[in-house]
Amino acid sequence: MEQRVRTELGRIPGFADYRRKEDRRDDDKRIRVGIADTLSKQVDALTRLNAGLVEARNLTQISRIERAIGQIRLLGDRVRTATYGYGGLFTENSVDEQVLDQLRHFDLALQREIDALAALVTGLSSAGSTPTDADVAALNTEITRLSLLIDSRTQVVDTAKPHQDADVLSLLATNPPPPSSPLLSLALGDTFSVLGENYQTDAMMTLIDGDVRFHLARVGENKQGAGQWFLASSNPEVPSAFLVENETDPAAAQPMKSAAANVHSGKGKRDGVSAQYAFTANAGDDGAVSFSYVIGDEVRHMAGRRVNDIDVEVYGSATS
Repeated sequence: MEQRVRTELGRIPGFADYRRKEDRRDDDKRIRVGIADTLSKQVDALTRLNAGLVEARNLTQISRIERAIGQIRLLGDRVRTATYGYGGLFTENSVDEQVLDQLRHFDLALQREIDALAALVTGLSSAGSTPTDADVAALNTEITRLSLLIDSRTQVVDTAKPHQDADVLSLLATNPPPPSSPLLSLALGDTFSVLGENYQTDAMMTLIDGDVRFHLARVGENKQGAGQWFLASSNPEVPSAFLVENETDPAAAQPMKSAAANVHSGKGKRDGVSAQYAFTANAGDDGAVSFSYVIGDEVRHMAGRRVNDIDVEVYGSATS
């Protein structure tokens, strides 16, 4: 277990081992500066997002995004400017190995949660539409998790005693949820590749059903003139997939669920459009996936195969 933790820590720039007393203060500072710098980048990204909302006179979420910006900025300031005395972790006395081990887990957990925050911010910035209530709620939840981790880590550094709170310990779990699909970050006009084959999005659709989002990226047509789409979801149980439009779809036989759709194409944007959808995924070796949606008079069926997210590389806008 310890070797695995140390291996994971080695992937973090400036990671701390905390074993050498004389290096602990510098180790701690490197970790904190790295965290604060990453948080500053999220503040910058959200500030640009809010500026776009202001320019578009889209006032729905501006105040909530501004509040999130303030909270993240405050977290960054607290981390960067934290000061400690000469007790706790920095005492001349021996520090229990359990404390040092927990600090390493704190650093790993902070890296995971900051990565999750960055993914949420990227998704908000790349969506090309107004952030939904679910988007902002997810952002606020991640900020709360980070704040709890930062405060709890500070307590451990100050006291040199391991944290015992169950909520904190759950955040230190070494089996984090799987990362989000990179396909969720796609916006209109973005380029990306799957197993070396290049694509560019020409239409985007996000179906929002409560806390679950289905992200559909259209990438032109095949030689037969059928539309091609990539599917990703915020639900980790829903596989990413490459789908092709067809006349019939196994998902069409499933009961339709209601959702709100955000649509972005060369013809413009439509947000909060009433929609219905159905989805199926075969757990067998063929990896078959199908999806259907209805928006007004528009009905589309599509079917295809699973895509491994590790094979996806997103390059961003072709015009940037």
